[in-house]
Amino acid sequence: MITTLKKLTVLLVAATLSTMSLAWEPKKPITAYIGYAPGSGGELAFRAATAEIERTTTARFVIITLPGLAGGLSVNKSSKEPADGYSLNVTGALPTYVLNEVFDAQAITWKANDLFPVTGLGTSPFAIVTSPNNSINNVSELVAQLRNPNKNINFGNTGGAQALLYGAIMSEAGVQSGKVQTVTYKGPGAVMTDVIGGNIDYATMPLAVAAPLIDAGKLKLIGLSGNKKIAKYPNAQLVKDVLPNVPAITAMWNITLPANTPKEVADWYVNTFSKALDSKNVQQYFGDNYMHASDYMTPELQRKEINALRDRMLPLARKLKIELEKQ
Repeated sequence: MITTLKKLTVLLVAATLSTMSLAWEPKKPITAYIGYAPGSGGELAFRAATAEIERTTTARFVIITLPGLAGGLSVNKSSKEPADGYSLNVTGALPTYVLNEVFDAQAITWKANDLFPVTGLGTSPFAIVTSPNNSINNVSELVAQLRNPNKNINFGNTGGAQALLYGAIMSEAGVQSGKVQTVTYKGPGAVMTDVIGGNIDYATMPLAVAAPLIDAGKLKLIGLSGNKKIAKYPNAQLVKDVLPNVPAITAMWNITLPANTPKEVADWYVNTFSKALDSKNVQQYFGDNYMHASDYMTPELQRKEINALRDRMLPLARKLKIELEKQ
């Protein structure tokens, strides 16, 4: 739920902008690019927000998924669109502003500082899941198995922040390459299917994506990233409580516009999405799906948070790249 201070900030932003005569409002559908296969956490958060916007305004959104390069292919496309407000990217902050620069520098056609992160969307912890038939029940047991595997172990994810979390766990636990391998998928649906079917031993994915199958008994939750316990899953260990030096890696989604988008367009996005995220409908959806609305609802706050993220995560990403290249 939105904190009191954050809620006050959101209301002040929305109230200030709503008293202005906004110079721009969309007159045709807005194309939203998402760099992951359908069903990603960012898409779920975006659909919840835009459903409220479409319910209360005349704005309309068309979603196009372009999976690949941990969201980088989508940004390749969206960053070249006209800066007229009619295209955006639902961006994973960690992949776009950190990981693509380290791991995909030759394939991306933009630089992080060239993009325009106009407003925040939401966050969600990552879940580590396995089959209910697996005897491993928590992060401590998982780490012990990874350090002394008695069989080949496969770990699935969809790249990006999830891959960084996997790499950080492997590095901090001191796991040697060989019997433990990672498998990268284009979307969470295929990962979950393979875990349930026994083709993959473990997987990382946003908790919002995994929760329905956890609740249905199809997946077993053994751990969470981030700093906060989830009330509904009190027995799920936090990775940081077992491996204290693993940073609080979570899914963080924002809305990125093409560079040089006019201020009046940015004002519309800040105003419209602030109101939607503060609405009862979206707060209820986010609460039910283990998401938190963003604390950073303006371009200035977004840039400050992204710069802090880069300071924290770029060294870790570069370290992991070196370790991977040695394998």
